[in-house]
Formats: sequence, structure tokens, C-alpha cells
Amino acid sequence: MYRLTDIAISNWYLIRREQIRIRGAAALVGPTGAGKSTIFDAVGTVLAGNNASRLALNASASGRSARTVRDYCLGWISDPAEGGRPTREACETLIALVFENPASGRIVTVGLALAARSEEPKEETLSRFIAIGHRFEIADYVRETSEGSFVAPWAEIAADLRRRADTFEEFRTSGERFTAAVLATLREGAAVPDPRQFLRTFSNAVAFKPIFDTSAFVRSFVLEAEPLDVARIRQSIETWRRLLETIEELEKRLAHLSRICARYEGWARASLTAALDEMRAAGADLRRRILDHAEARRLLAETSERLRIARESVATSQGFVREIDTEIAARKALIVGSVAEARLAASHAGLAMVARDRRDLTNRLAGIVGLVQDAGRLSAIAGPLRRIDLQAARIVEACARSGLRREAPPEDILRVDGPLKGLLEGLAQMPDVSGILEEEAEDLALKARERENEVRGLDGQVNAGRSSAARLSSDTEAFREELGRLGIEAAPICELAEIVDPKWGPALEGLLGRAREALVVEPDRLDRAFALLESRKNQFFRCLLVKTTDTARRAARRFDDGPMGLIETDSDHAEAFLAARLGGYDLAPDDAALRNMSRAVAPSGRSTSGMAYSVVRPVPLMMTRGQRGPTAETRRRLDEAR
Repeated sequence: MYRLTDIAISNWYLIRREQIRIRGAAALVGPTGAGKSTIFDAVGTVLAGNNASRLALNASASGRSARTVRDYCLGWISDPAEGGRPTREACETLIALVFENPASGRIVTVGLALAARSEEPKEETLSRFIAIGHRFEIADYVRETSEGSFVAPWAEIAADLRRRADTFEEFRTSGERFTAAVLATLREGAAVPDPRQFLRTFSNAVAFKPIFDTSAFVRSFVLEAEPLDVARIRQSIETWRRLLETIEELEKRLAHLSRICARYEGWARASLTAALDEMRAAGADLRRRILDHAEARRLLAETSERLRIARESVATSQGFVREIDTEIAARKALIVGSVAEARLAASHAGLAMVARDRRDLTNRLAGIVGLVQDAGRLSAIAGPLRRIDLQAARIVEACARSGLRREAPPEDILRVDGPLKGLLEGLAQMPDVSGILEEEAEDLALKARERENEVRGLDGQVNAGRSSAARLSSDTEAFREELGRLGIEAAPICELAEIVDPKWGPALEGLLGRAREALVVEPDRLDRAFALLESRKNQFFRCLLVKTTDTARRAARRFDDGPMGLIETDSDHAEAFLAARLGGYDLAPDDAALRNMSRAVAPSGRSTSGMAYSVVRPVPLMMTRGQRGPTAETRRRLDEAR
């Protein structure tokens, strides 16, 4: 049979560290408040494994407040509700019970290691341990420093116990399994009692409670716990099943909405990609035309030089033709004799030379006409050319309207009243605009990139706002869609108005509540929208419609120190509605100022009205600057950028 021989305690209530040795029969004797129940609660906490459902701690000596394990660890000596402070702000608590079997000399140490902090509501169970074959001494783990002495941390103690004990086992998660293991170890193979029954019997045995009523004594210490309320449990299970069905339905709706959003986002990305591709293609086409223009100017210079040479050749050829005609006439006169025949053969040779020169002139004129046609193709960029050089644009347009053809005979091309001479002179005097056109192309490319960045930024804002901002409730969205099907444009208050000071956002939005989702429609369509709300009231009974027909009769008063001074809106309907809802409140700088005000709200969400204090329920922010989703203005800018 095992006997309790030692109780080692560190940082438990007012006990800093103590090794209580028990030899034979022992009793705890002392006046009220001496700490008797403190030691019994320490033993009970170890045996229960700090299992809150099985632990029954004694009340304080005054009997006015119950104790908790956290209070014992931190050393609360006065009621926290009365402004008391703990003896220790943070600590590690260690409680160990040493059992010994006098017959076999076997020693078993069972204990509990806890950690608690004053700023946390509950203690932390570091370990529940059983060490067989080692007697735990708190003095072995006292460390001395220049500032005083302290008990070593649990990590160091656990490592030492693993070295010294024959077996060392920890139970970190389950207090009930720890209690069962302690009982099994102390019974050494004999029948093990039920851990729950054992803990109840032990807590009843050491309970410091006066007995004034025999019925209460029997109910608390003799009878078993009352049976479960099966009907209530079944009702709770049915409620839980209905909640699961509701959650499943909501998840299906969310999945459907997610698919719709994904389709719209895919369409938007495809449209944006197509627009960007068209812009890049236009930029590439502009660069190609600039290169064609530069090549045309080079060909124009070469053709002008060839034209000059051709003109000189034509003049020379005309002289040759006149000489040949003279020779032909002379030879016709002398054709009678053999000498005339020889001269006729020479004339035929001269005519062949003239025909060859004519073909060369025709080819050169075709090249010149091709140059004029190439210059006329630059009319596709006549707009930028007019901004750069008006004279160059006129020359290009004249080339496009000239009507010259490569296959036309030289007589038609070189006629005195023809356009070729004027066009060639204009092209020769035309300034070099290729560099300016290249700069224009670069500017256009920069603008395209800026537009692309703007679209990406707005797209990012829309996506970020869609993921971070609070959405309208499902019934408001459904009501808004139904109005849209009827051709009635409706906008919620949260999209038309904005709270500019984030400090006041939670308080003012909490006061508004569902009024933030009130839909604004034009006055001439209000009756039709109200009729829809009435016809489907079972579905849309939570929705609100702003009474826009009263906007003209209601003057929205704005004060710099009132809630309306913190709200910006361009809608007269939204301004009148918010003034009706919030205009009667004053702004209290802090909670203390509410004492001297009759109808006011503080940034914390506390408010006073009608001789009563109240608080607002925290709501997801929908109107506060920095917390709003994509507004109508943002979506309009995104559509324009695309």
C-alpha cells in the first residue's frame, strides 16, 4: 500500500517553494485563511491532472468568490472584481506528490507543471508526469544568483527527471488518462477504480463546505449526477442539422457566385488582352509606315537623280531624232541609187537606237510614278503629319490624288499641264519628318503602356476591393437584381456615401446597420420599386428603400462637429437619408464625454440616447475610407481605360 510522504510545491498561491514531509498520520490545523484548503487544492489539482471538468476547488476563506487554478498560480490574494492585483505577473508552477510503498520500498512521484500570465485568461498545462524510482526534492532545483534564488524552469527539471528516474512518462493532452495511469501505477496490477468516481470521492472528502441542509448534502455527496435531458439534446441535434443544411445551401450559392465572378473576370481579361493586342498592332503598323516613308524618300532622291539624267538623255535623243529625220528625208531623195540604199540602212539603225532610248525613258518614268504612289500611301497617317508639318501632309495628299499610273504612256506622264513636275518639286522640297514620326510613335507606345498600367492598377483595385471589402447581403443583392430586370437603377447608400475618417467608421456604421444597404432609386420609380418589395416581402422583408420623394422637403443640416461633417456624398438623396438617421447625434470625443451629452456617439461605439446607454454591434465596414469595395466611379474609369 502506498503512502503519501512528500508534497513539493513551487509558486502556488502564497507558497513560493516548500517541501512538506508527511510521516505517519498527519493533519492540517490552523485558523481561517491559514492556507489549509490551498494545500488540499494543490493535491486535488495534481490527482485530477488539472482537468477542469473533474476539478472542484474550494472557495476563498471569505467565501465570497470561487478560486481557479490560474488564481492559485498568480497568487491572487484579493478579489479581481474589487481591483486586486496578483502576487506574480507571470510564473511557472510545479506541484509534485511523492508516494512510497513501505513493503517494497518503491517510490513513485506524480506531478503537474503549469504556466500562467496575468494578461491571459487561462493557465497553460506544460506537463503531467509520472516518475518511478525517484523521490522529488524541490531543493534540488533551486538556483542561486546575485539577485536571489529561483526554481529552475520546467524544461531543465524534466531533463533531470528523465536521467534520474527509472521510468518517466508525460501526459500533455488528457488529464483523465493521467489520473487513470496514476491509479494503475499505485495499484501495482490490482483492480483499478474508476477515475471519475475516485476524483468525485476525493473532492467530496476534502471539500471545506459547511453542512446546513441534509438534502443538499445527500444530493452533492451521495447521489449520482442528474440524468441527461434527452429531449433537449435531440432538439439541439435537430437544430445543428438544420444549421448544416443552411450552411450547405449558402456554400452552393457562394460557389455559384464565385463561378459567375470568375466568368466575368475571364471576359474582362480577354477583352483587355484583345485591346492591348490591337494597340500593339497599331504601334507596329505605324513604325512600319515610318520605315516605308523613309525608304520612299530615299527612292525619291534616287529617282530624281535618274529623272535628271533621263531628261538630259531625252533632250539628246530629240536632237538625234531631228538629225535622223533630216537624214531620212535626204536619203528618200537619194533612194534611187545604191548610195540611197546604204543611207536607208543607216537610218533604220538610228531608228532602232531611238526606240531603245524610248524604252529606257519609259522604265525610268515608271519608277518615278511608283515613288509618287509610295508617297501617296503615307496619307494613312495624314493626321499625325498635319500636326508635325502641314506642308508635308498636303504633298502626301496631293500624291494620293494625282491619279498617275505606271502603265501610262510617257506622253501622258510628261505632258506640260500634268501633275508630275509639281509633285516632284514638292517631294524634293519636303522636309525630313521621319525623326519626328519616330518620336510620335514612341510617344504613342508610352501612352499605350501608361494606359495598360492604368488598366492593370484599376483592375487590381477592383479585385482587391472585391476580396477585402464587405459585400452587400444576399437579399439586398437579389432585390437590386430584380429592380435591374425591371429597368430600375438602384444604388446602395454604402456606394453613394463615404465616411472620410476611419476612426469613426465602426461607430457610425454600427449605428446605421442595415441602413447602409438601403437602395436609392429615382423618385418617379419609387412606387414601382415599393410595389415589387411588397409583392415579394417574404423574401425581401429585410431590404430598405430610401424615400426619395421626401428629399426636397427634408433639408439636410450639416455641422462640422456632427456625424454629417464626417460623410462625403454627391447624392442629395443619400445626404438627406443619412441626415435623418444620424443628424440627431452629436460626436463625443471619448467615452467619458457621454456623461454630459443627451444624444451622442463615441468612437468606441458606445452611445447615449433617450436616457439610456447602448453599444453598437461590430459590423464589416462598407462605407469607411480605405475599407470600401469597387465604387461606381472606379468601375466607370476601368471601362473607359479598357
